[in-house]
Amino acid sequence: KEQVFDDSLSALVFDNYFKSLDGNRVYFLNEDVERFMPQRFQLDDQLKNGDVNFAFDVYNLYTQRVDERITYALSIAEKPFNYTTDETYTYDRQDQPWFTTVKDLNAYWDKKIKYETLNLKLAGKEEKQTEETISKRYTTFRQQMEKQRSEDVFQLYMNALTEAVEPHTAYFSP
Repeated sequence: KEQVFDDSLSALVFDNYFKSLDGNRVYFLNEDVERFMPQRFQLDDQLKNGDVNFAFDVYNLYTQRVDERITYALSIAEKPFNYTTDETYTYDRQDQPWFTTVKDLNAYWDKKIKYETLNLKLAGKEEKQTEETISKRYTTFRQQMEKQRSEDVFQLYMNALTEAVEPHTAYFSP
């Protein structure tokens, strides 16, 4: 069946691209997604004209948000956690709304790092080892993000398109 490249497909590409970058909704804020919402139904026209600026604009904001989260994670990983409080951590947030404030996002990341630290403690790691492991994990992630090239961003965006057309199809760069 031939796929019509129209506004409905454009919306799917939009959703797929944000999902591929931040599927668990722990980096972008709602305002970040809303900022790009005016382009939601224009991606088909942009792509037909060879315009992929949307992909790079979103990705640049994504790298900024990831860097902010890594910096935050590293700052709280060194602090002692209170494990006696009654609280809930939602590991899988893909069906949750985007966070609306940095304060709410920070509260989530407090629990996320606390959860990761607790798992390391339960695995037998000492306090110093847990700090080192968390620090190494996020420092490595930052280094991996810094190695991304424009071809990688383009491939992510084209995958958002190909998955919108056929869910089991992927774009591979040359």
